[in-house]
Amino acid sequence: MTFPIDYGIDLVSIPRHSFIDVIEGRVPAKVLAGKDVIVGATAIELGDRYPVPRFGVVPGVYVQAMATETLRRGIPTTLSFWVAVILILPALIGVVYLQTTIRIVSLVAFSATSIFLLALASESWWSLTASIIPALVVLMFGAIATVAANRLRRTFKASLHDSATGLPNTRAWLRADKAASAAIVLTLPKYDAIVSLLGETDVALFIKRLLERLAPALDDATVYRINDRSIGWELGECDFSQLTQKMASLDRQLLHPIEFTGHQLDVQTGIGVAVIDARGKSAAITGALGAAGYAAQRGLKWHLNDGENRDADERELTLLGELDVALAQEEIFVVYQPKLALESDTIVSAEALVRWNHPTRGILSPGMFVEAAENNGRIIELTLYVLNVVLRDLVVLANSAIHISAAVNISAKLLGDSDFLGRALTMIEASGVPPSQLIFEITESAAILAPADALTSIARLRDKGVAISLDDYGTGQSSLAYLKKFQVDELKIDASFVRNVHCDGKDRILVRSTIELAHEMGIKVVGEGVEDIDCLEMLRTLKCDIVQGYLISQPLIAHRLRDFVLEHQDTYKIAV
Repeated sequence: MTFPIDYGIDLVSIPRHSFIDVIEGRVPAKVLAGKDVIVGATAIELGDRYPVPRFGVVPGVYVQAMATETLRRGIPTTLSFWVAVILILPALIGVVYLQTTIRIVSLVAFSATSIFLLALASESWWSLTASIIPALVVLMFGAIATVAANRLRRTFKASLHDSATGLPNTRAWLRADKAASAAIVLTLPKYDAIVSLLGETDVALFIKRLLERLAPALDDATVYRINDRSIGWELGECDFSQLTQKMASLDRQLLHPIEFTGHQLDVQTGIGVAVIDARGKSAAITGALGAAGYAAQRGLKWHLNDGENRDADERELTLLGELDVALAQEEIFVVYQPKLALESDTIVSAEALVRWNHPTRGILSPGMFVEAAENNGRIIELTLYVLNVVLRDLVVLANSAIHISAAVNISAKLLGDSDFLGRALTMIEASGVPPSQLIFEITESAAILAPADALTSIARLRDKGVAISLDDYGTGQSSLAYLKKFQVDELKIDASFVRNVHCDGKDRILVRSTIELAHEMGIKVVGEGVEDIDCLEMLRTLKCDIVQGYLISQPLIAHRLRDFVLEHQDTYKIAV
């Protein structure tokens, strides 16, 4: 018969006597009376020794004694290991349904302890034994598998949600299969300023507050966070009039400031809409995001990016991708429009205008790529490239004894960029061209958008000797304060006021008053867009300093400009 020995029996509880002592009567008879006696050898030399749990290596007679005591309590019954597995099954089911690791570990520890104590009690009280190790292994593997599955589930869920706000993200939007006709994206153009004011943590709460404000206009749509500054949602089936109504509803919700952490935030937004068509949802989201940026840049309430606009965006992106190669291969070139000083009738300057000799599309005007470069971080390299060409051409003109100045247009986004200004001034110094031969033309918007940065940059340039011209004067939000604050050297009156100055009394009043004001402040005035002789003569009468336009000359490449200036070096005569 085979049975498991109960090693829980304490060997100390089994009396032990030397066989010699018993033979020689040194052990009282009453000690052995009524006892079962096992005789066995304990000498190490005999080799009758066996390793056992709890007591280590013991003589074989001790093993026999523990076995006898085990049988005295009853023959133990060995149960199938499946009994333990069945007992552990409720715990295993509980583990599978738990979501947190700490709860799973707690349940496994409790269950393992419980089944161990149960096995110990069963063996001690009812002589029932069962192997609990397989059950514990099953429970352990179940726990490990559940923890791993929960982690994968959380990782996958996190990949579909924005960590800061908990909103579903773009990946979740692309996975959503709800039928929709259009994608709407709302972007916050002043997001960086909001972060500076509130901090990263509170910005996430602010996004949620913004959604609460927009809720009445969202029609229970699922809102997705596309990036830090943009959220989006889908629009069900609707026509254009319904779309207009929905956009008006959104606008009404944003009319009043949002109160948040003691601040009254006047939220500026750009809203873009793109139709979901055969190109798919991803293309629509990209189109709506671009339309939102377009609306934000131009101060529009919203902008619809239909298929035609999307094609234009794709062409723009393609051109941007080719721009770096065009700069490297010098496909970008510069032409110059001469500027005539009316007092001396001589060519004193020229405005540098950029063109692109595209290998497949032909000559591209700046309107087709400059603004795109501005909006996509390419304007610095483009402007420095143009400046380098201008400096090189001025050196060539100087070799022909021509010392006119050249005007370079500077984007509003570059005026506060210290890196750009540093590189530009270094380039000017390295060229050997006197800074006084350069004019940087800035728009009114450059000064208005970032007055502090503009003031610093203008002062730095003028200190180096570079003249500053305020371009397109009259078309923006001009004020006398700007003319005083920015201390420009030249004022260019926009062509829309100049073109009809000789036949429109209101234009004439505006131009004359501007010229008189500028002269009082020591600023030269340039009249743009001069196309006929009567206009030029009226500007002469009004004491305008300089004029430019097709009447004087169309834009010329560098060597044609040299010939043109040499031809009219003494005095410029208008061909009538």
